Amino acid sequence: MIRDIQMLIGYRQLELTLCRMKFEILQDMLDGRVHGQVSDFGTLHSFVDANEYGGFCDDNPNPFNGLTNDEQIDVMNYCQTQISEWLSKRN
Repeated sequence: MIRDIQMLIGYRQLELTLCRMKFEILQDMLDGRVHGQVSDFGTLHSFVDANEYGGFCDDNPNPFNGLTNDEQIDVMNYCQTQISEWLSKRN
């Protein structure tokens, strides 16, 4: 799966997206918008629209604009799974 995602957006863009998601989540935790003990991506939705993390909803520039809807969903699902794993290890 990771090879497929890397082929869609490239290794560098994938890593940047995951780092940006982590940064934005941590910033929201520090600002009090998100509880610091959240342990999975789905729970973030109790506090914010978590789908916006990582630039997935940015208008310009959106690095995912060249992908089909199915490809964008694949990338988003992969990133959300990675973030869930990261959140679960934080606690």
